Amino acid sequence: MKQTALLLSLFLVAFSSVSAQRINFKVGGGLASHYDGSARSIGALKLGASYEHELSGNFSIEPGAYFYVKGYEDKDERVFMRDQDGNILYDDEGNARTGLKNTSTNANYIEIPVMFNYYLEVSPLNYIQFSAGPYVAYGVGGNRKVRGDTDKEDAERFFYTKKIFNEKGVNRFDGGISAGVAYEFSRMFAVGVEADFGVFNFNSDGAKNISGIITFSYKLRVGD
Repeated sequence: MKQTALLLSLFLVAFSSVSAQRINFKVGGGLASHYDGSARSIGALKLGASYEHELSGNFSIEPGAYFYVKGYEDKDERVFMRDQDGNILYDDEGNARTGLKNTSTNANYIEIPVMFNYYLEVSPLNYIQFSAGPYVAYGVGGNRKVRGDTDKEDAERFFYTKKIFNEKGVNRFDGGISAGVAYEFSRMFAVGVEADFGVFNFNSDGAKNISGIITFSYKLRVGD
């Protein structure tokens, strides 16, 4: 979290010269997973701030910096049961005995999106906001929690954790496209939905990040 605060502070200072007209504070929660068909969803969290610079007409550009928790789950993966020497165990009928392995992974990122917004006025001071743009992200932490891994020894067969970005084949960098729609009222508050679609592989298996969240924003006007 200290890394998040430092990066966010540097980001705000760097963009203060862009004659930004609004500072937007956002928090959101929802679900994250991978494109991989075997992956299941896990809780997602996003919080941070952005500078919004109005362009001509109803358009604006909005670079931001966020702390974003993504991840995925692999549940009920059937694995062979083994003895302490690693040999597969068999039942009385000669069938290999199996168990269930469950894996839960959370990956924490600092995410930098650059969003392009279009505002459709529905009534005075109330707008529908359409947003889309690219993002880049850098992994700063996270863990993989594993239960029932019969390839491990002793207590690790039942449960163990690993730092996700220290694992071989896991990519610390991410990037892709963000898109969303929100309802803004009184030019100060907004409620919306948004999604991230990753284009870089999360690991050597080729899985990619995907997430969808509900967001709440407070928009502070700082100039005209």
